[in-house]
Amino acid sequence: MNLLVAYAKVPMSFLSLYRRREAHGKYVVPIACAMTGILVVNVWSGLLLFVRVTHTSLIGMRVVQPGTYSLILAAIFIFELAFVHFVQKKVERDRSFASQVGNTSPRISIWYAGVSAGLLLAATIAMVVTP
Repeated sequence: MNLLVAYAKVPMSFLSLYRRREAHGKYVVPIACAMTGILVVNVWSGLLLFVRVTHTSLIGMRVVQPGTYSLILAAIFIFELAFVHFVQKKVERDRSFASQVGNTSPRISIWYAGVSAGLLLAATIAMVVTP
């Protein structure tokens, strides 16, 4: 399984989760919002763990301005939006790709969110407990 198929299973899993309530709809924006939020949590958790493991400090590092930070978050959201749309269109057009990711279980999205929350919890505990 290549990287595209592995990551494409995440939005298809969210789509399966949304379609449990209503059978129609593409849900591109809500899926992109969920994936963006989880990605930001993962990046932040990874940064906190990196700081803790390398014994560096975030104080004194270059500060990202609010406008730049907003642009970065907007770019991540636009990327996720385009990716979710691309995956859904590719599933509609490519039968072999659809067979690989089409009927993805909603458990993948639930596990993805759970592991991300666990990573954030671990990073928070590491920041609080270690001096």
